[in-house]
Amino acid sequence: MINALPNSWQNENWDDLEDGTNGSRLPDLSSLNILLLCDQCARHIGTVEDHIQAFLSRSRHNVLALDARGGATIDLDLDRFDVVVTHYSVAIGYPGHVPASLASRIKAFAGTKIAFLQDEYRWIDASAEAIRDLGVDVLFTVTNPEVTRRIYHHPWFDTVRIEHTLTGFVPEDLCERTPPPFEERSIDVGYRARKLPAWLGQAAQEKWTIGERFAADAECYGLTCDISSRETDRLYGEAWIDFLGNCRAVLGSESAISAFDFDGTLKSRVETFERDHPDASFEDVQARLLRGIDEQHGAIRVISPRIFEAAALKTLMILYPGSYSAVLEPWRHYVPLKRDHSNMDEVVAALKDHAKVTKITEQCYQEVARSGRWGYNAFAMHFDQVVDEVAVARTTAPVPLTEVGEWQRQIDLKIRREARRVAISQFVVRSSRFVVKCVNRGLPAPLARGVKFLGRSLYRGMRFVARRALLPRST
Repeated sequence: MINALPNSWQNENWDDLEDGTNGSRLPDLSSLNILLLCDQCARHIGTVEDHIQAFLSRSRHNVLALDARGGATIDLDLDRFDVVVTHYSVAIGYPGHVPASLASRIKAFAGTKIAFLQDEYRWIDASAEAIRDLGVDVLFTVTNPEVTRRIYHHPWFDTVRIEHTLTGFVPEDLCERTPPPFEERSIDVGYRARKLPAWLGQAAQEKWTIGERFAADAECYGLTCDISSRETDRLYGEAWIDFLGNCRAVLGSESAISAFDFDGTLKSRVETFERDHPDASFEDVQARLLRGIDEQHGAIRVISPRIFEAAALKTLMILYPGSYSAVLEPWRHYVPLKRDHSNMDEVVAALKDHAKVTKITEQCYQEVARSGRWGYNAFAMHFDQVVDEVAVARTTAPVPLTEVGEWQRQIDLKIRREARRVAISQFVVRSSRFVVKCVNRGLPAPLARGVKFLGRSLYRGMRFVARRALLPRST
């Protein structure tokens, strides 16, 4: 059962979704008790926290968010809830994200079970198996409807209700800010992107190659650019918002993946090849390992939360053409840049046309950022609508606040105890990778083979120990 984007998102009457309201004009039905299992360690990421807060402050149901790994260590009675939801910050297919003791309780839970997933290009078989094992009733996926069942081809998905959602939504607080005027912004074109690994396929490479190609051409047009795909140049939180508000335009593309690693072997093969051939280009990897795999199941191509941030701050977007989850129209909401960059003259002319920039950014602000149809209230309406259709009341009253506070206190204590051990384990992993890189690149070829073997053995051993240390101790 597959549902595309909900009908409520296509409703033309958005007067009931003014920014800052707590949602929806849904029928006055009984509120259900919902447990949202999330990863506390991921909540420093703005989009993750905004998504979790949408459940807590915008759903009309009684939602309690608890850390999944910490929740395994406390006396958490799931029968106090009507619905259990696993947030996408909890990778249910990855070992340790849902400890065995908690998984067994979820499996035995008789109420409705809902899972949210992202990064659905990896651990696919493990995630699908977890969905079957936990008895998930509803899956919220960010995959495109036309490729969902190619990816989740497993027969038990015939009984799972599939709902399509987005990776992120309009941050309404940004819409209330007054962005700097266009003429006061000091950067003509800005961009930050992570250089995604080759095993994610050709589509994923556009995320960072657009920046490199544009930067190479920008000097000829006298543009002031701040473009980087280096990890050390990444920006988070307010630093990113300040950067975005200081750019007259930003580059971008769809969040896209075209190669899928069902069982973990594709990632392993590509990384082994790249270690053995440190100078190999993406084209080399594609020719050797991705032929017949890239685009075999189609591609995930969806709108990025950064699009909504730029729209809210009235920053012009220069994007590769795409569907953008049916949100954006070229030349109405963004300036399209051809993938071969052959229309750079046209793009730069548009960027230097103040009247055109103002028209496009204002249309994008009003029709995308302020419309309500892509905000967290619309998301909460969608979630509540699904809950109303699939869940039934099993409990009579919300969990008392005193009991919730005690649960949270125990979980917070557990997280603090784990923090130092996690930090040490991560340092070991990073150090071992650095050593392996030095061995691969720094030794003469005749000597390198034996040392590489020893280095890889050490690396794999240290990685195994570190990952074991990172896993929480289940009760």
